[in-house]
Amino acid sequence: MITDRLVEAASKRPRRIAFADAADPRVQTAARWCANRGICSPVLVTGSSQIDESVLTELTAAGVDVLDVHEHQQR
Repeated sequence: MITDRLVEAASKRPRRIAFADAADPRVQTAARWCANRGICSPVLVTGSSQIDESVLTELTAAGVDVLDVHEHQQR
């Protein structure tokens, strides 16, 4: 299947990819999926308090970085 080949190729040279709309659960799921498969090092870009603390903990445990543009620091 073509998606399998794309995933395989991407995981050989993973890049850091920024995802906007970090509060959207679909974006969080996509970032988690990419991190779990080693496709990329996902970074969710968010504003202050857009992501619940428990979700934030789950995302970081899955290997997803979260960048709060208002704090200018990576969590």
